[in-house]
Amino acid sequence: MALTKRQKDFLEFLAGFLEKRGYSPSYEEIAEGMDLASLATVHKHILALEAKQYLKRGFNQSRSLEVSPKYYQEQRQHQNAPVSTEIPLLGRIAAGTPVGERIAHGMLVAAMATGMANWTGVFEGTTLALMEQVLQYKGVVRFGDTVHLRLTVAEKKETSKPDRGIVFFDAQVLNQDGQAVQEGRWTLMMRRAAG
Repeated sequence: MALTKRQKDFLEFLAGFLEKRGYSPSYEEIAEGMDLASLATVHKHILALEAKQYLKRGFNQSRSLEVSPKYYQEQRQHQNAPVSTEIPLLGRIAAGTPVGERIAHGMLVAAMATGMANWTGVFEGTTLALMEQVLQYKGVVRFGDTVHLRLTVAEKKETSKPDRGIVFFDAQVLNQDGQAVQEGRWTLMMRRAAG
């Protein structure tokens, strides 16, 4: 069964709390951390996630919530999965193009790549600023093409603030034949992982 956005948020909160503090949050701490109005809503989420086998809890024990291995396995698979999209493009290109057919504008492809990166969830809640995005156009994206994003951490730099750092990503947009149509480097200021 698929998770709702709220259930994903709930699991992320719980996993983060467990990692940071080493013990399970109380229902009150969950309600406060998730901005939920009542403990009944917390209980409802816990029951739903137990039924989907994403959570375990000890019978009649306080602070006994555990995130199941299923959640962590899916997180790892999601992070390693290639991100791709297929978007039907409509419109015309100016006459006299050297390609001789309709193509997607390079900035559209860059926007699609940024969107694909966000779909991975890696940047959610961790990105403080996109500082620079350098692009090189290596080929064209034709109507009907499918593009994939390959994003690799190239370098990390310390900052003067201990809660953040600068991360440099090598970005490569590949078409369905594995040919690079766009390459570049993205520079982001990101929050550090707790601990």
